[in-house]
Amino acid sequence: ASAGGGGAAQLMCPVSGQVTNFKDHDEGHPDDALARLDKVEKGSRAGSRTGSSKSGSKRSKQSGSKKSSTSRNKVRRRVKRTIKFSEWEADTYIPQIKESWGIVLKNSSVSKVGMTFLDSYLEAAPDLAHMFTSAREVLAVKLADMLESIVRSVDNPRALHEQLKGLAPMHLKLGVKKEYLPKFGEVLVTVVSDSLKGEFTEQYRAAWEWLWSWLSQSMIQSLEEASNEATILSQSWDMAMDNCPGNEFGEMLFDVLFELAPNMKTLFNKPKQILSVKFMEMLSTLVSFNGDAKRTAEQSVWLGMRHVRYGARPQHVQVLGQVVVTCLERAVGDEWTAEMDKSWTELWQLACSSMLKVTMEAEKHGEVVRELWEEAKRRTTCQKFGSSLRKMLLSGTEWVQGLSAQAAKTDGDEKDGDKGKSSMQQDGSQSRSKKGGHDDKKKEESAPIMGGGQKEANGTFTDKSSDADAIGTQFWEMLTVLLDLLWEPEQMNERLTVTTHHFFSLGIRSAHLDTIGMAIHTTLERVMERSWEQKHSDAWKWFWAMVATQMRGALDVLESGDVEVIRQSWEDAKSSKPAEELGEIFFKELARIAPHVTHLFKRPKRIQALQFTNVIEMLVSFNEDPQQFFLELKPLTIRHIKYGVKADYARAFGMTVLNGISSVLGDRFDERVKGAWVLLWTRVSSCVTRSLNVGSNLVIVSLVQENLEQLEDAMDCVPRGERDEVLTKIDVNGEIISPLNWAISGGQLSMAQFVMGDLLAIRADRYRYYYGRETLFKTHPDLVQCVARQMPALLDNLFDGLLWHAQMVQDGRVRVNYYIREMYGVPEEVKDVWTSPMGVLVLAGQSVVFNHPVMEKLLEVKWERFGLKIYAGIQIWYCIMLILFTLGFVTYQNSCAPSAEYIRLVTGGMASLTLLLQTVVLCYQFRSGQVSRCNSGFKHMPDIVVPRFLMNPWNSARYISSAMLIANAFMDLACMDNLRRGGSPQQLGGDGHDDPLKREHGINVLGAVTAIFIWLQLIQVLILSERMAAFTYTVGRMVKDFAQNFTVIIVVMVAFSAAMTILEAPGGYSDGLGSSIFNVLKISIGLAPHEAIEQESWAMACLVVLTIIVNIGFLNILVAQLVLAYASLSTDQEGCAKMNRAYICVEMESFLSLKYRQKLYDELSFDEPLEFDSSDEGPCGGIQSLCPSTVRSHPKYVPDRVQRFTGEASVMDPWPSAKVEEEEVLSPYSFFRHFL
Repeated sequence: ASAGGGGAAQLMCPVSGQVTNFKDHDEGHPDDALARLDKVEKGSRAGSRTGSSKSGSKRSKQSGSKKSSTSRNKVRRRVKRTIKFSEWEADTYIPQIKESWGIVLKNSSVSKVGMTFLDSYLEAAPDLAHMFTSAREVLAVKLADMLESIVRSVDNPRALHEQLKGLAPMHLKLGVKKEYLPKFGEVLVTVVSDSLKGEFTEQYRAAWEWLWSWLSQSMIQSLEEASNEATILSQSWDMAMDNCPGNEFGEMLFDVLFELAPNMKTLFNKPKQILSVKFMEMLSTLVSFNGDAKRTAEQSVWLGMRHVRYGARPQHVQVLGQVVVTCLERAVGDEWTAEMDKSWTELWQLACSSMLKVTMEAEKHGEVVRELWEEAKRRTTCQKFGSSLRKMLLSGTEWVQGLSAQAAKTDGDEKDGDKGKSSMQQDGSQSRSKKGGHDDKKKEESAPIMGGGQKEANGTFTDKSSDADAIGTQFWEMLTVLLDLLWEPEQMNERLTVTTHHFFSLGIRSAHLDTIGMAIHTTLERVMERSWEQKHSDAWKWFWAMVATQMRGALDVLESGDVEVIRQSWEDAKSSKPAEELGEIFFKELARIAPHVTHLFKRPKRIQALQFTNVIEMLVSFNEDPQQFFLELKPLTIRHIKYGVKADYARAFGMTVLNGISSVLGDRFDERVKGAWVLLWTRVSSCVTRSLNVGSNLVIVSLVQENLEQLEDAMDCVPRGERDEVLTKIDVNGEIISPLNWAISGGQLSMAQFVMGDLLAIRADRYRYYYGRETLFKTHPDLVQCVARQMPALLDNLFDGLLWHAQMVQDGRVRVNYYIREMYGVPEEVKDVWTSPMGVLVLAGQSVVFNHPVMEKLLEVKWERFGLKIYAGIQIWYCIMLILFTLGFVTYQNSCAPSAEYIRLVTGGMASLTLLLQTVVLCYQFRSGQVSRCNSGFKHMPDIVVPRFLMNPWNSARYISSAMLIANAFMDLACMDNLRRGGSPQQLGGDGHDDPLKREHGINVLGAVTAIFIWLQLIQVLILSERMAAFTYTVGRMVKDFAQNFTVIIVVMVAFSAAMTILEAPGGYSDGLGSSIFNVLKISIGLAPHEAIEQESWAMACLVVLTIIVNIGFLNILVAQLVLAYASLSTDQEGCAKMNRAYICVEMESFLSLKYRQKLYDELSFDEPLEFDSSDEGPCGGIQSLCPSTVRSHPKYVPDRVQRFTGEASVMDPWPSAKVEEEEVLSPYSFFRHFL
């Protein structure tokens, strides 16, 4: 079941699982969130508190037990009963129920029965008509399915009862009451009677009345048992949330708070929409920990510590408690009772008692101890601090000696090779036994605290040993980190957990903490010398007491052997059942305890079961390796926040784990094992709850729910100075996540478009411009690559946000700003130009994006500044080689004149130099990682690594042709030199075995192939023309289709050539396979006649079949494919031409040195602001151009898209919006505020 909008909810049938909608009572909804509380309402609430105090005064107490006041909120003690029924009744009535239902279905359809049932029930209970909000047809089918499911399962009453027990907590939460059941049963019997007409007997009536009587009894008992486990707090909280869905309750709370205490607006200076989410999570967490005094106190202490930084005062806490109770009373409405009032008052008083104490102490000592440590760091060093501390700890004591040795060893290991790990990351072994820890305790109880040593002028002791340096480093790091996190108690607790585990591995035990605290106290006193005051002593004692409490709890677990107990019991559980079965046990237990959260589990059963066991495995590692636990907790938390998991679900999961382990282990789950697991979850739950709480804000909630309207409302209340930060990074338990990446990876296009558009919107008030472009690219360095690969449709929104047009035309020109600094690519940040935005877009192969004005401008800048010059220079070089080759090897092919030989020599030299430079480029790209990975096409073979230079087919052709030119030049020169000297053919052929004519023919063939190669490369020069560039690019893209078809044609031709060779057909087919392939190819393309084989029937048949397959089949298919490919490419020839030119630009830029690239970048002056109008300087980071007025007809033209807002403003003020302005008008203080 799940809550619906507008106060609607759903009730699931306990038997069939079918859902029925109903609507909550409207009484109790606040008429106006801003209405002032009247005295009558306050008086009635005060009276209810008095009544509850009297009624709650007669509670019994167990001697010696220490239970919190909230544990007394249990409505009833749990009484376990079983449903009793007569076996005779079951054997008698069940067959009659099935028989009569069969007749009902024969006489009428299922939908008609459901419709009759619905109409009859609404006629019998018109006051409950609001429960049925869905369409009549839908409800009729659901009701009919429910009845059929009951009949189908009636054979097993006990199973039906277990199902009802499992669904009872959900029914209780939804407000189902036993008063609803009798009327439902009466209507059921009436509907069956009317359907059977004359066939309905008294036996049938008795059977159906027995069935509903039994189901009602089971339902009532299940609800009572569930209510025994539910507290008044949780029931009233659920009722309030049902009546005030979403953040309505939180916003109402702050409205009432600011109405009753307007001076507290300065404390809560953020918009109420943001505050309400956090406050709702806080209340929900307190409710979930109800009955656990330790966890409640811990959460309260953490809340108090955090709010000291915000300027909270003790009196604020009490006022807020009164407002909470008042708002809950109004939200619950007529269901509010004196017991609820008392329970919430007691809960808040319990939280306040801890919160007030820590707030006052933290306010007094917090900044003092932080300033003390900062001053100590200025006066001494880590090594001197460690030396003095070691003296204070008495180096003659055994545990201090062990600490020194272990710390020095750890420090030495870090210096030798583990520099990447801090001392708090080391996972020391727990080799010291429990007995050893107690021996250390006995020795230290009788040891003095301070010892002697040589004193320096500043009051610190000197000790140049590595032990002193190691000890100093350990405690220096710990104190620095903890004091930096003083006002973030949850994070401090996590770091302290990791540090304590490390110190345990060094030999520190609980008994040593007081000694260590006093030793650090004395060391600080000596460092401060005369500056030491009593306030420093009090502040340090307060801080160390807080630290020692947390450390002592962790050390007690490690010393008691709980780690081994938990690990052994978990291994026993895993060995007793398969992982999948274990997971299924946990899932069923969770469904029984908290069925309202099972909708979150949508994966297949097997995967879900394995995930359960993996999570418990991670929990077990909390005591063994807390550092690894927190590392795994971060991504796990982010995933669960995306699933919609809330902090108050943690308690249900903890109960699931404990009950699941208990059921698996059976008798082995004794009090010792149970205590260890309970303590483990007690410690883990705080971390899990905190992780889920910090990830709850309006933006994340909107993303989880995929609610664009809610996201827009959330941003309307964000201060303008923080808007960019909120949309680009959210801290979840120390892990920074991006809402934009969240939306892109989740395929939420509309959400991503809103985030992108909001960040790239240009806004202005009277003092400054706000433009989130820099923040966007800074927090998303791979933005273009991410968008191009995962959501290409978002590229257009990105480019639109980098463009600005003026509204006015001056001298036939329009001012246009292109904010392309990040798109250009900062050379110092983008060493590999193929990873720059333009390089990424070129490799993505989306030609349409290059038609955008931003990409056109970017391409124009690069092409004109360096692309055209370098490319033209290279092409001129190749053209000179082409001309020389044509003269030396074509025009003067057989000439032995010196001029001809010189031309050939120069051609060979240029080719050699070209090949050398190309090889250097290849080596550089290979070493620098500028390579592309090509799929080998085989499953077990690795990808082929190819330098990017060779990925361009033209470059590959140039590389091969350079080698061929060298071969032509020097082979031809050797031949000509020998003939000029009058050498004989035998001398030309070497030893006389080679035929000189064949060798000369081979040289000519090589020259012919080279001529074809080098002349075809002249096509690359045509890139200088946009039309020719588009055509060549289109032809190049179609080569792939041609190659695929031609490969298949070659295989077919080889197959038939082999057949012709075996048949020894006349015409040269008997000379071998090579000759046959050549002959078949000539016949296929019409270069040779086939009369010679007309008399050979089998050979002629082969040729006919081959001609049909190749000429009629494959070639026509190829023509059709090429036509389609050309048609699709020709629709965007302009974009293809620009992308081809962009590819050349990126390639030319890759040849430039980093220094020269930086020089070109600096010349663009991206750091200078661009003007929107004369003397109106806007954001920097772009280039301004004066474009012809025809640009106003471009689809991307938006006249002056800057959003300007007037009036006084601050960076902490949200941007005005229609909704905010409406709330301002409705505010009772708006008139006076605007007047002032």
